[in-house]
Amino acid sequence: METPPDTPTLPPERDEAGTSTTQIQLTMPEIASGSLAAGSTAISSYNLEWNQGSGTAFYEVVGETTESLDRTATVDSLAPGQTYTFRYRVKNIHGWSAGYSPEVQIMAASKPSAPAAPSTTLVGSTVTVAWGAPAANGAPILSYVIEIQDSAGGWQLETTDCDGADPATLSAASCTIPQSTLTSPTGSFQLERGDLVVARVGAVNQLGQGDPSPANSDGARIQTLPAAPYGLASGPGTSASQIEVAWSPLATDAERGGVLGEVAITSYHVEWDAGTPTGPWAELVGLSSAYVATTYTTSPSDPAQVLTAGSTYRFRVRAQNAQGWGAYSSLVSILAAGVPAQMAMVTVTDDAGVPSVSIHWTSPAANGSPLTAYEIEI
Repeated sequence: METPPDTPTLPPERDEAGTSTTQIQLTMPEIASGSLAAGSTAISSYNLEWNQGSGTAFYEVVGETTESLDRTATVDSLAPGQTYTFRYRVKNIHGWSAGYSPEVQIMAASKPSAPAAPSTTLVGSTVTVAWGAPAANGAPILSYVIEIQDSAGGWQLETTDCDGADPATLSAASCTIPQSTLTSPTGSFQLERGDLVVARVGAVNQLGQGDPSPANSDGARIQTLPAAPYGLASGPGTSASQIEVAWSPLATDAERGGVLGEVAITSYHVEWDAGTPTGPWAELVGLSSAYVATTYTTSPSDPAQVLTAGSTYRFRVRAQNAQGWGAYSSLVSILAAGVPAQMAMVTVTDDAGVPSVSIHWTSPAANGSPLTAYEIEI
């Protein structure tokens, strides 16, 4: 038996592609002609109504004044961010359905636009990712999705330090990640010295996440701690009362921990054992204030650096850059001694009765190390 159609049980559906800040497109779910829900006959019209943005009164969008089987309809010239209420009913030859579908509220809005490419900036031992807020498209931006490219080229979230839902991150449109997070060999990113920190950002509103931004093509490159200094040796200034320790400057990018010559060594920290091999290491220079020379000479006038001639002292050095202190060098042991003092003039006597002469001299100051030989030239 044919009857008027049943009341629709599903509300109209928002069409993402046709909805913007000034326009809403909807589709009314189909009621199959001839079905029991259609009253066992053909549907002749779909009637969509809306409240024009306020109140309880509804007004025709399509399908009442003129019958229409087009289930998709569009309303435009809307206020961005305004919410509108919609409902629909259906008709066959016996009349309209007894009631309207459930109402649905739809905002004149769409997902946020894609932000412009973010920037990545090295700040000390951290990397700051910053971006500009994109067009929200009618609905406030609720959060951001920040992704960092890993060493294999994949995209990874970093929600510990770059939680895009955190109010501070949302307000600043930036976040800061420790370099140690990006370089950890067991972490998600495993970046290495010289790698560009590549990021992309997507914005989220109540309609969902918009397209991600383009990735940055320049910006922060990973820096590492400097290498351990090397080539430690006694310098020419070493004597019985002072020791000069010298080392090779860290000159290459790999040694300095950077790339493209952008990383400088800011200090060399020199320590010694003060002649007590089992005692603690003591600073000579470079920790309490910066020291960038590649030699250091102990001071005989400093009570803390007075040496015992002939004793051996151990030294080690480490280097600092913007990321912090690197590893210590290998130890070097240096004897507090110099070359023997200049000889006084020798005397030569004729040996009586034999065809020879005798050469006589006075032993010079040994300067901290026992004399082991003389070199005699005629």
